Amino acid sequence: MIEQSRGEGNKGLKRKQSAPYIALAPIYEHVMRHVNYRQWAQYIDTVVKKLDIKPEKVLDIGCGTGNFIREMSLLGYQIAGCDPSREMLKIARTNNPGVSFTKDELPQLSHMSDSAFQLVTCMYDTMNYLTSLDIFAEALNRIYRLLHPGGYFIFDIVSEKFCQMYFHHADEEEVVNDLYAYSRKSFFKKATSQQYNHFTIYTPEGIFEEQHIQKIYPFVRIKNLINVKSPFYLETAYEDFSFYEAGKNSDRIHFILKRPLA
Repeated sequence: MIEQSRGEGNKGLKRKQSAPYIALAPIYEHVMRHVNYRQWAQYIDTVVKKLDIKPEKVLDIGCGTGNFIREMSLLGYQIAGCDPSREMLKIARTNNPGVSFTKDELPQLSHMSDSAFQLVTCMYDTMNYLTSLDIFAEALNRIYRLLHPGGYFIFDIVSEKFCQMYFHHADEEEVVNDLYAYSRKSFFKKATSQQYNHFTIYTPEGIFEEQHIQKIYPFVRIKNLINVKSPFYLETAYEDFSFYEAGKNSDRIHFILKRPLA
């Protein structure tokens, strides 16, 4: 147990509440080391080529520590990033010298300029952090305004099936190094369609608690929301890293939306 193994070092340290991705930031890349960001970037690059577009300016929303941005940059994209966590952005800037990063968050994106991008991405179920369909619709309408006419928005969401399979009572704990350790308790609350990930993070500054909550939406509800409550045209929706049409049994769905030319 982490509490026992680090007991001497934790004496006198009080537990504190932390906003998501603040205390977690220094160990985020370790916790997420299983994610193949190169695969993500190569998949999006293939989608872009299938769309037959050459976006000059790209924005990645919820960029975190900038690993996806680094891989996209290596593929030749001029890409900027935004994220609500100042601590995550500090690491993103270190990982990506010369790239523009802005502290901003969905759905407002108040620091982003209208019609500034030909492509906007929002990866790794970041859109699942939008806690209601009304907020989801607000975010879509704001992102629409960020795009040039003819521009595209690509995002993904995960399904209840995915959460039940991989994150329901999927607890873990690990000592990262001499300074940091963490435990994570995950569960899916079916009654509210919410995925909970509760982190306890042990640091030299104290013990921090972070609660991350995602809303898990049925595919058909997001599809209907796009068609009815957003100005976007739904180009297609692909099943997890493929070019097969997504459906109700898909684990992860990649939506490709277009801002019409007129």
